[in-house]
Amino acid sequence: MKTNPAFLCSSLVLVAVSLVPLWGIAVPQLVDLPEQLAVAKLFAEKVSGESALNLEISGYYGYRFFPVFALAGLRVFGVLGLNPAHLPTAITAGLVLLNGVILLAVLKQWTGKDAFNWSWSLALFPLASIYASAFYIGFVNFFPAIPFLILTISLAEKWFESGRSTQLAGFLVSLCLVYVCHPFAFSFWIAWALCRMAVLLPVRRAIPWLRIAVLGAITSLVVVYHVTQTPSAIGIDNAAAPLSQILVPYAYWLEHRVLPFVAGDFFALEYNGFSTLYALTMLALTLGSFVHLVLTRSWSATPAQLLLTALLFYILCSLPSEAAIPAPQGVGLAYDLRFASTGPAILMMFTLVYVFNIEALHRGPVRRAFGAFCVLCVVVCVLQLVQVRHWFERFDEFARPSMPGIAGGGDEVKPRFLSKYHEDGSYIRHYRCLFAANCVPSESWFLSGNDLGLYPVRLVR
Repeated sequence: MKTNPAFLCSSLVLVAVSLVPLWGIAVPQLVDLPEQLAVAKLFAEKVSGESALNLEISGYYGYRFFPVFALAGLRVFGVLGLNPAHLPTAITAGLVLLNGVILLAVLKQWTGKDAFNWSWSLALFPLASIYASAFYIGFVNFFPAIPFLILTISLAEKWFESGRSTQLAGFLVSLCLVYVCHPFAFSFWIAWALCRMAVLLPVRRAIPWLRIAVLGAITSLVVVYHVTQTPSAIGIDNAAAPLSQILVPYAYWLEHRVLPFVAGDFFALEYNGFSTLYALTMLALTLGSFVHLVLTRSWSATPAQLLLTALLFYILCSLPSEAAIPAPQGVGLAYDLRFASTGPAILMMFTLVYVFNIEALHRGPVRRAFGAFCVLCVVVCVLQLVQVRHWFERFDEFARPSMPGIAGGGDEVKPRFLSKYHEDGSYIRHYRCLFAANCVPSESWFLSGNDLGLYPVRLVR
């Protein structure tokens, strides 16, 4: 796959724009980042032999991507002698950059040999969606699983079409990374695979069953690992849920799955017009693509099937209730928020894959009109990112003055930060562990022993 200079330059610009909300922010508003960084620091101390605590490293590989990612950041900061106060922003920016690189690489896979054109600016939609609601409230383990999930889907499709061993190897690695990031994100791959088969069977005459079987076998291996290696403390809270709780009621589905997308709530901390405009523009792009698909009847083309699968996936994944999904004892899945970050991102990505492959948009007068539409989309996305930056600034304004005291071991933090997902900013006190060795975050899941073996290390009591 050859990469032209125009693509590289545009990619750098797009990723840089996606970092706008974090420029100059000292304390990102990710709720579980302080505790996760504190535990990652304990993990780093244990791995390097510097720990004075009685810790043991878990042999379970789920939830391990972020601790290793943070360990690398801690090592770089240590070697360069940087102030640990900058680590939260650096780690957050690193996750954003990782997301951007993966999503742009996936989009590049589906542009073939076409030269650079204005359609690349539409990549700002999935890049801006990295600040969706689940990222706001700080699921730092789940967040990197989303781009790896998209990469897994893309590589599966490429293997499905070509049968190249390199793409199969890439699929295997990316699928394992999804699981290593967050095991529950792996279930979204299974949901995608089911939707893909439902779309594939009616429109394909020659179905390569052997390749499908290979993908299924790899998926089954991960499932077997999960079933056999998940820590013994994990049980199923809701295995006996009655049938009436399996699917959300229609009114709930409409209020919490459909309307939040249209209103932009999936992309906002609180209601605002920019997020609504952002959501409506993306919705118009998706529906316009579907109408084009119906008119051209290009059902068998891979981009068309990916669009149909993404639409079916969005519907299927919006139907389960929390009680329908096996969950560890004592731990909620926060499924609504997982869906809010995963469903729209998948739909956005594969809508763009379809748009990139509409040849008529890249020729003659239509190309000029499409270019003007892309400019409008850039404006919409930038307005959304500016609004997201405003939310980050509001949190940073009250959190930043607390950091010197926290670094000195104090507990004082500023008053509550009033917001839809951030009613209490006291969690930032866990950042004290960035400035002290062998520091265990107090009043945390880790210290209370409710980790269920899911943290990279545990205190031996």
